[in-house]
Amino acid sequence: MTWAAETVARPPAPPRPPAARGDAPWAGYDDASAASIVSALQRHDGDPDRVLAYERAHRDRKTVTAAVTRASREQRGPGA
Repeated sequence: MTWAAETVARPPAPPRPPAARGDAPWAGYDDASAASIVSALQRHDGDPDRVLAYERAHRDRKTVTAAVTRASREQRGPGA
């Protein structure tokens, strides 16, 4: 059997568990839309700093990073 035949014959790897994808800010984050993440941040759900770090390391969606920046400013208050 050739090398190519061996690699084709192997079954696909099982999906990685969420922990293998990094420490998501909350359960289901990796499957959430940008809009639902922004909505959660507007409700003050989740730590903006953790969301920003995770988002930048993974999908780096501009909508999410801008919302995190706003949420972080709001949580710190004026003049902070």
